[in-house]
Amino acid sequence: MERCAAGICRYIVVDWSWSFFAAISMPRQLLEYNPLYFVFIFNLTSWMGLILLIAGMSLFAYATTYYILCRIRGVDVISGGPYRVIRHPQYLGLISFSLGISVVASTLSFETVIYEWFYLMLIYLWIARVEERELANRFGRKYKDYKAATYFLFPLKII
Repeated sequence: MERCAAGICRYIVVDWSWSFFAAISMPRQLLEYNPLYFVFIFNLTSWMGLILLIAGMSLFAYATTYYILCRIRGVDVISGGPYRVIRHPQYLGLISFSLGISVVASTLSFETVIYEWFYLMLIYLWIARVEERELANRFGRKYKDYKAATYFLFPLKII
């Protein structure tokens, strides 16, 4: 788990720093393309992006806090809280946050935003799969039982 936590922290720093710079450049970019900045507030796409951003940030914060508290208590396989439903709530939060910040802060075409987000999602999926293999090797049957009882990333039987 320590190795997985270090990996999560590394990717959080990369993702959050990218989001920070995107958010800083947003007002300048919006003013370049739209002198009526207040129009941005009433844009439906921006509101949907903001909802995704806030939901993702909230899920990530909740899952991270829960993870840290369980690690302090010495829990091996965390199966409560947000981990009761999905095995990777932190990644789901980061994916939602990334899509939200991309939609809100992007002045590129919608297709470009989706391609960038899809690429980032593929990276998170790959990292999650690698972590699952490591956890299955480390915790054995206990993790395999937990894996059988929960969803991978989305609370649907797609993945």
